[in-house]
Amino acid sequence: MKVEMLNLYIQQDEAMVVECEVMLVLKEEREELYPYKTKEAGEVVEEEWI
Repeated sequence: MKVEMLNLYIQQDEAMVVECEVMLVLKEEREELYPYKTKEAGEVVEEEWI
């Protein structure tokens, strides 16, 4: 019983780690697509229309 519970916890931890990694990747992709929405040194970078 203890081993089964431990395995369940390990699976949950791995799922959370994967979820965090996915969120980081999505965040990076969003920043590449919309660089003007990211903050640098506490200032909002102005959107530039070309």
